[in-house]
Amino acid sequence: MKGFSIKNCTFNGSSFPCIEFLSINTWGWVNTTIDGNTFNGGVGGGAGAAISWWPQSAVNTYHENLKITNNTFNGCSAAQGVIVLLATPTSASTVHIYDLEVSGNTFINCGGAAIKAYVPKTGQNKGVKIYGNEINNQKRVGNLGGGIVVGGFIQTDTSDFGQNVIENNVADGLEGTTGFANIMYGSYIIRHNSAKNIASVIYDGCGLLFDHGADGCLAYGNYLENLIGPADFTAGAGIGIIYEATNITCYGNVIKNCHMGVFYGNQTPGRVSSIFNNTFINCDLAAIHGNPTTFPADSNFCKNNIFTAKNPGAFDIRYDSGSWNQESNNVFFGFKSGTQTLNASSLNVNPDLDPNYRPHSSKVKRTGAYLGGRDYYGKQLYNAPNIGAVEDATNTPRYTFRYR
Repeated sequence: MKGFSIKNCTFNGSSFPCIEFLSINTWGWVNTTIDGNTFNGGVGGGAGAAISWWPQSAVNTYHENLKITNNTFNGCSAAQGVIVLLATPTSASTVHIYDLEVSGNTFINCGGAAIKAYVPKTGQNKGVKIYGNEINNQKRVGNLGGGIVVGGFIQTDTSDFGQNVIENNVADGLEGTTGFANIMYGSYIIRHNSAKNIASVIYDGCGLLFDHGADGCLAYGNYLENLIGPADFTAGAGIGIIYEATNITCYGNVIKNCHMGVFYGNQTPGRVSSIFNNTFINCDLAAIHGNPTTFPADSNFCKNNIFTAKNPGAFDIRYDSGSWNQESNNVFFGFKSGTQTLNASSLNVNPDLDPNYRPHSSKVKRTGAYLGGRDYYGKQLYNAPNIGAVEDATNTPRYTFRYR
């Protein structure tokens, strides 16, 4: 079907999705627009409470140029989520989503994941943009739920579509294992998002979770606050879990109130990550943690970050097996010594952060070469200092995060 639009309608949910794209062989949807609608309630008998597509058998079905924009979702709840475009390992290899845009939507008191666009195979999907959405009080259904799940997307072939991005989304109150963003299978840029009060009762529920098959992802300029989950070293709650993921780069992010700043989990040889110029405030278990299956590869770099402890019982670095030698030029303030000695270049001084998370300690302010990218306020990372998510120079913010 081509050129199908649903605009400015009101849907009152029931035990079935308000809009369900049926999985019928040879059926595909091209140039579909769902815009300006209001979805009220519903529990989603299919995958999604409001908008659902869930091919589970070997049928040829697909979406190309699907836009879900400027809708309001009130109290829509299902185990998988609200907007769910989901394939499974048993789906046909021809099942795909090309050029998906989910933008300008508002989620209020919903359940499950707010947005889930997922195929468990890199390259089966192409082109995704998720931006400008507001998510408030997103409850878990069972253990599942949270913000955004993406998987399977590589760069689109469409010349004017742009990069795969998750950007400028705002969230307050996310429950479930998705956390703010669960990134899988493919390459994405995650930037300038703001989320707080992120919780899980079992595991995950992180700010940024780079999961199975994520490769070549970039995350910068995000603000994440109040990450809540099981307070132990087996679940993992913090900025990110590098788990079966490679070529992950994170810089210029601010994370406040978490169990662990950085968690390297289930690494295998050849995994690569670079985590630099971030600020992690009030870590209550550890600044950096590696679990027993972690391979401490020399290619996982963590440098030029600021970590502060919530309590004196938190470890600076805890590796449950072996050690790791690619930590350098970090600040660890208020932690007790962990399982390995810090690099000689790292400091344990108070960074003296101001309300904008800029360090003012004379020992932290130091010159350094331009590192690329932009800080939390949108200014390029150059001049003093080269530690933390922001530089010391007075600067008019380019990006302002706020909750509405």
